[in-house]
Amino acid sequence: MDREQLHHMNTVLSQKKQELEEAIGQMQNDLATMPHNLADPADQATLSTDRQLALLRQQRLLHQLHEVEQALHQLANGEYGLCEECGEEIGVPRLVACPSARLCIECQEQLERAA
Repeated sequence: MDREQLHHMNTVLSQKKQELEEAIGQMQNDLATMPHNLADPADQATLSTDRQLALLRQQRLLHQLHEVEQALHQLANGEYGLCEECGEEIGVPRLVACPSARLCIECQEQLERAA
């Protein structure tokens, strides 16, 4: 990747990081403001389900944030855009589609086939 592309990807990743941090903050606020004690068992079950779904979403957001932070760290260290498995360049089209990609298409496909 050339310098201009790296700068663009840094901007994209930084914006994504900010969006994820805001979403996580909102999710934490939503979880904190959920009622705790409801008299109706049906309401309690609904609240429990809502809380579980919110926690799963928060976990997913935290994972995405971690991936973006790793990509930003790789950018800062000059390692961005290299496949962690084979060491080859990931490719600009893949990085545009998924800025936090850590594997090239071939290695990602092998990983998915093995799973």
